[in-house]
Amino acid sequence: MGSITQSEGEITFLNYAPPHTLKLVQKNQQLLTDGPYLTHELSYMCLKFFDDSWPRVSPKSKFNVEYRP
Repeated sequence: MGSITQSEGEITFLNYAPPHTLKLVQKNQQLLTDGPYLTHELSYMCLKFFDDSWPRVSPKSKFNVEYRP
């Protein structure tokens, strides 16, 4: 799917599957599709998708990544 190329501040991933763990996100981590990413205040991250698009996620954002082949 893609990976995280840059990250700054506190960024978390909330897993939908029980026990619904909240994980801190690290640079160079692969994107996961089973929950939302949350960028907290004064945080951002840049992504690289397999189609060579490079979106940047702003502070205080929430988004999911979904892949349908």
